[in-house]
Amino acid sequence: MLQRFAKIEHLFFNDNPVSKKLLSKGLKYLIPFNSPLGFDVQDIDQYKVSIKLPHRRKAFNHVNSIHACAIATLGELCAGVILMRNLGLSDYRLVLAHLETHYTYQAKKSLVGIIVVTPEQIDQLKNDLDGGDTSMFLGETKIDDIDGNCVAIVKTKWQLKKWKKVKTKL
Repeated sequence: MLQRFAKIEHLFFNDNPVSKKLLSKGLKYLIPFNSPLGFDVQDIDQYKVSIKLPHRRKAFNHVNSIHACAIATLGELCAGVILMRNLGLSDYRLVLAHLETHYTYQAKKSLVGIIVVTPEQIDQLKNDLDGGDTSMFLGETKIDDIDGNCVAIVKTKWQLKKWKKVKTKL
């Protein structure tokens, strides 16, 4: 499945509204767990990704706010997409190694996760991958509600490895 996605990934990372819709649908196919949450890619470029998590019942907890796990998943997804945007899936395996979420405000409205990376971070990551077997990427996604209240900060740590150095492929 990853090979099929990798063949068409260039369609997902263009700066136009169609690409954002295609990426939103592609992510639902690639990561079926996320499909019921209704994530919608709002903005994507080389150094910034923002994804919306709509306020909908499928994401609610027992007190009718957005579930903590849905919020953490939004943060993870933003970081994963920024890595896919810069590295692709055809050459590198991306594995979440650690996830930490600090919740600051109850999520009673739609949410937007935003991750921003620097060109230097991406260059360092690529250099590390060219020079060794694996590399680690630390990402931080800010989760705000649509009123601008900070709901959470999601920190992710990813292990990246070239597919040709992975013993078993999907």
